[in-house]
Amino acid sequence: MTVIGMTAATEAKLAREAELSYATLAAVTDFDVWHPSHETVTADMIIQTLHRNVETGTAIIREAIRNFPSELDCPAQSALAMALVTQPDLVPTQLKQDLRPLIGKYLRPNSYVGFDQAGLPVVGFAFDGDGGELFRQIT
Repeated sequence: MTVIGMTAATEAKLAREAELSYATLAAVTDFDVWHPSHETVTADMIIQTLHRNVETGTAIIREAIRNFPSELDCPAQSALAMALVTQPDLVPTQLKQDLRPLIGKYLRPNSYVGFDQAGLPVVGFAFDGDGGELFRQIT
């Protein structure tokens, strides 16, 4: 099935940049705009379909929430791990503050971005202080 939507790609990209899992729930209201053999659709028909779609969408969302796992292990949660290539000390302080909700976990003290022996990008964190992690590497 082809979904014609003006915002879906943009929304998906923005969700990925925010490390959010994302799914689209699309509902068709009428076919006559693009389907040449479909009968003419009236505004009343579209409104009736729209109301049915709202009921169906609400049921789908309720079921999804009921079955949503308490913990997610999803690649979206670390999508930016390899995307940040600027050394943290080169990022202006105000920009770090502005972006902290999105990239704060990657701007920890002693963090670095580099490459492993195979030439693959690596983000590493060396934590010092109160018994925290001494080193963690994300590849």
